[in-house]
Amino acid sequence: MHPSTKKYCYCYFGIPALMFSAFSSTQSFAETPQFQLGGKITLSHLTNGYEKTSYKSERSNHWTGTLSARVSEDHLFYLSGGGYKQLEDKTGTYLTDTVLGYTQPELFKIGDNTASSLNLQFTVPTSETSQKQELITALRLTVPLSYRDGNWSASIAPRLRKNLHQYTTAGGKALTSWISSLHLSSSYSFYDFTLSGSLLGGTSWSYEGTRRNWDYGGSAALSYQAMKNLAASLSVSTSGVYYDAERGTLGNIDLFDERKATYTMSLIFSF
Repeated sequence: MHPSTKKYCYCYFGIPALMFSAFSSTQSFAETPQFQLGGKITLSHLTNGYEKTSYKSERSNHWTGTLSARVSEDHLFYLSGGGYKQLEDKTGTYLTDTVLGYTQPELFKIGDNTASSLNLQFTVPTSETSQKQELITALRLTVPLSYRDGNWSASIAPRLRKNLHQYTTAGGKALTSWISSLHLSSSYSFYDFTLSGSLLGGTSWSYEGTRRNWDYGGSAALSYQAMKNLAASLSVSTSGVYYDAERGTLGNIDLFDERKATYTMSLIFSF
């Protein structure tokens, strides 16, 4: 796009915030009295429910690496990045965005089973999409409230993300400035298995202040801890857009379509 067709968005920010990522039960650490270092590598295959001969069929292989450092009981940092190989349609190998993270594991406690934490995320735009949109960075704040009772746990996590682009438009389309969302999750562990589910809903605003329709998504997963440093999981997820009255229309929420849903098989190696 020629620079004269773009609207400028001057963004100023200080020291980048470092962010938290929820580590799975497969995470392990090399421990010292004040320092813990660990990480994990996740390999996944994703497919939807369409036949391979269908033009709507989507298949891809994904990989993610995470390196984490707990510098004290109250401070955890991590670096995460990865990519994927698209096997159909626009075939090729692509990078995803890289994330630097920080978490304070316990802001406060409510009784013996409930606690809140603070999570901050700083995004490095290494993906093709982010670079085409000339994303400078994105900052996301999450304040989860978690409950645990024996083998069962649940959490509710409000999220707020601010994108910082060099321009407010790209390719003639308004870019997203703010994203607000709510993430709900729950899990139950038995023997070496964990059954989990999550729901995510949110909306976004352009730099001009226009609110978009509500997005929603959900997933269910079953994981198996095969060894101390090796786990496997199977999951299914779906997403959609709800056209609400404020935006001029009312639409139905399609909770699950077995063909459009994404099915994922993963192996998680921790160290």
